Amino acid sequence: MWWPFSSGDDTTTASTTTTTAKEKEEEEGKRRRIIDPQLLVEPARPIIEGVTFTAKTCPPNTNNLESNNNCCELPYGVIWTPTAPNPKLVVIQDDDDEGGGGEGRLSSSSSLPPVLCLTCLAYINLHATVDYETGLWVCPLCDCENVASPMDLNHRLKPALTHPMVEYQQRLHRPSHSTDTNENDTRTLILVVDTNLTANDGRGIVDAMEQFVRICHKKSHFPQTTRIGLIIFDQVVSIYQLGLVGIASADVYTPLEVVNDDNDNEDENDALLQRKKVMEERAYLKDVHTVQDLESMKRCLAATFGISLDSTNNKDSNEDTTTNTTTAKSSNKNLSRMEVLKRRKEDRLRKERKEAENNNNNKKENQTKKKKNNLRQEEDAESPWVKHRREMREKRPKRCVGEAIQCAIDLTVVGHPNPSRTSQILLFTNGCPNLGGGSVVVDNNDNGNNNNNNNNVKETSSKSHNGGVVDTSKLEKAIEYFDTTATFALETGVGIDVFCSGVNVLGLPAYQALVEPSGGYVVSHTSLNTVQLKRNLNFILQNTYTSRRSPLMLVDSQQEENGKDDDDNEDDDDDDDDDCRVLLDIRTDSFMTPSSLNGPGELIPEDEENSSLLLNEKAAFAEGLSLANKAGLHNGDGDDDDDDDELPLKAALEVSRTRVALGRVDPLSTISVLLELNDTFVPETDTQCFFQFISRHVDRKGQKLITRVYTYRFPVASDVTSFVESCNSGAVAVVLAKAAVYRTLHGREETDQLRDKVTAGDTETLEKLAHEAQLDIDATIQRISGAFRLLALEHSGTAKKQDSALDSAFPPNLTNALKLLYCMRRGPLISPGPMRSMDDRAAQRGLFLRFPLRECISMMAPTLWSTGSLEEVNLSQQWFSMEAMPAETLALWEDSIIGADHYDFLYVWSGKKCTSAEYDEVRLQYEQFLLQRSKHRFPMPQLEVLEDGDSMSRRFTSQLAPSHADAHEHQIANFPQLASLSDEALATLRSRFRFYKADADASFRMWFWNVSSATNVSRDDGMSLCV
Repeated sequence: MWWPFSSGDDTTTASTTTTTAKEKEEEEGKRRRIIDPQLLVEPARPIIEGVTFTAKTCPPNTNNLESNNNCCELPYGVIWTPTAPNPKLVVIQDDDDEGGGGEGRLSSSSSLPPVLCLTCLAYINLHATVDYETGLWVCPLCDCENVASPMDLNHRLKPALTHPMVEYQQRLHRPSHSTDTNENDTRTLILVVDTNLTANDGRGIVDAMEQFVRICHKKSHFPQTTRIGLIIFDQVVSIYQLGLVGIASADVYTPLEVVNDDNDNEDENDALLQRKKVMEERAYLKDVHTVQDLESMKRCLAATFGISLDSTNNKDSNEDTTTNTTTAKSSNKNLSRMEVLKRRKEDRLRKERKEAENNNNNKKENQTKKKKNNLRQEEDAESPWVKHRREMREKRPKRCVGEAIQCAIDLTVVGHPNPSRTSQILLFTNGCPNLGGGSVVVDNNDNGNNNNNNNNVKETSSKSHNGGVVDTSKLEKAIEYFDTTATFALETGVGIDVFCSGVNVLGLPAYQALVEPSGGYVVSHTSLNTVQLKRNLNFILQNTYTSRRSPLMLVDSQQEENGKDDDDNEDDDDDDDDDCRVLLDIRTDSFMTPSSLNGPGELIPEDEENSSLLLNEKAAFAEGLSLANKAGLHNGDGDDDDDDDELPLKAALEVSRTRVALGRVDPLSTISVLLELNDTFVPETDTQCFFQFISRHVDRKGQKLITRVYTYRFPVASDVTSFVESCNSGAVAVVLAKAAVYRTLHGREETDQLRDKVTAGDTETLEKLAHEAQLDIDATIQRISGAFRLLALEHSGTAKKQDSALDSAFPPNLTNALKLLYCMRRGPLISPGPMRSMDDRAAQRGLFLRFPLRECISMMAPTLWSTGSLEEVNLSQQWFSMEAMPAETLALWEDSIIGADHYDFLYVWSGKKCTSAEYDEVRLQYEQFLLQRSKHRFPMPQLEVLEDGDSMSRRFTSQLAPSHADAHEHQIANFPQLASLSDEALATLRSRFRFYKADADASFRMWFWNVSSATNVSRDDGMSLCV
């Protein structure tokens, strides 16, 4: 790739018209920021594929083939991002909708059409056998006959019969007997702010909220009203009354102690009831429509942090000073030389007199301070809040996070007479919870009780000046406490997200447990007063939300037509309409079984309750059953309860359906599922495998219920070779990588838990799990390589000639997957590394397990672009190149500039010979390119501009593969760009890597040939990631 670099001589013909300095500066700025649009490799709005399989064919049953090697030890699975925007989705259009028909429009129907199979509840799809005249259609999953209206099949349902990706939209409506006219189109945001944050962080929170309010009210799909609440906490919890005008008023609550005595529990319950009663009476919440409505919140934060959030006065004073200085300088131009010297002398004498006066004043002030050393000054400008905050920061900061979160949950429920349908709690902090419920730090009072157990306690981190020592046993209890609290919050439609700042010990697993039930995020920042917070906060608030409809909204109009009373519908509504989660169904043929699941969400078992129909499917099922009875496909008239209970068949659901629930609608939430053939597979008849992926959620305004259906059918591979050749390299790498990262947190042993809860482990245990995950990657690669070599021997007569030795030892189409796994193995996701803390690695692992395919590939390995050698390039007359290079140490040329994308960090690195100002233009182009490439990324990455030899450059260079350890001929073969260097430059490049141990960090070539060797013990020490 090439960029035009315009020279300074490329100007128009000189004219007599003079140009001001400001115009020249603006023109120069425009010239510097010219970017070739073709180099913006990331689209304006990233497209995330809904479902991606690791292969285009299903694995064969190798027991009936000559090769008994479990399909080359390769995984077979799927990566599914259910709620991501997908332009390939076709929305079912109703003929009665205003504006005519057509694909991609919203449906005006309030009920789901009869598209369900009565036996297995699979949705009608393009693989169904359909008779358009009679309306009969055969389900491809269970081969049972069903009936639909011929008119619907030819019109309304036609998109479902021709497209693999379909979306049904059901409009929610109010019952006719409802007298409530309030649409309840509101959302509540509770800001829970740590008093120990810096004043700079406080400014950043205000700026981020102002930007969000400006954006959200311009979008029609957002709720009309946003309610804001503010809670400040340290060792106490202060709930501010934002509804009051012109004053910062708060009610202060102390943390409630958890006790075992029944009498004390009664007192605690009374205190909670009293607090909720006060919340009902106070004006804690403020309706926000414009930025001006945030003034009360800004005033309260300003009082807390002792800052002025209006910086216009400072700007004006600076401008006045600049103006006076400029005027004085300009006035000197008209004076004579003698007059100028005279004025300079007067200025010097004036400064000397001022300095003498200042020295005298300082002496007097020092004497006064000595006399009043033990007395407080009566004219102290600090407010009581600022004094309290300063005194607390001098001591060990206190954070009663658990009590603050509980107050926020109560505030969303009882803080307004008309509660919002959904709410969100935003926690801002810079340290770990260390007081009250959820504390991860051993209190001084606990030391005496735990003296006997101190030898068994392992610390997850060293002592921090801003939070104490994180204790493993306390962390485990905190995880359980926060998980229970967040689960209760989700039941009331409340989601939680955490934003951290600074470099203190966070006890991050505790915060991860707080956000995990609702599918929230824990995002770390160096400071909250950065553009990163604005971008990250806006992404979460604009793109993620809790899927919950209003309790007064109904789904199917047929419920009212049946004449049921409220009491009759009460039990049905309790089944699923109050569930605030996104429901996912994975449907497969009975001979294909999901073996493991990685990612967010909770697995819902197939039990008696789960076998019932969902609320939005009951009317469609009833209509389909009525049509089937009329066609004589079902014995009975549809009125017999016994006959109705026979369908759907529970046995059909048990062998073909896996149900998962996600905490919120999130375009990035992704699950990966490993699949395997079971004993019921019959090669003669099971030649194709059917898959259907169904997701259900409520839209942001709570007015529509959206059902997405993805349907696929793949042939079963005839042999292992065809299966290997159909594999998707990126998908295979990500499925294996997610399994490896999962084991760094939970280990190899399988659990019977329905949801992968956050785990707490001491440093030694976590490092042991990470090392075992490395061994498991090695074992997986060795097994794949060994099976592929055996496969090549079996087909030695018909095998293709390979281009390299690597292609003969590993599937050629999976070489990129092999390199990605190598980079991830030595990166911060797995390897301890010297550059990342335990909190940083925990955050990265949590994001990796829930991110889509594309994001995971970016996190596994860095991407590099380089200018190549600039030593003989005249930047004023020539173009400079931007060529993709391998992420290896041999790319660090001293006469080049590199742009690197590490997903969470962006680097612009300059060699020793390119640090001068003449290369600033090149660095600027690289900065713009990297920022443009990642402009839609979450979390927003941080840009670092480095030079060779900087201490921070080690974070960049440590993730580059040590290719300098390979033999010289292998270096040139694997890195062809090295051939363009002179012998002297190549020798200089190799000589910079003198302090290196191959045993500690092997190159890709050394690692692979060592692992794939038949004498390697990886197969015995590790466990395959496909198991």
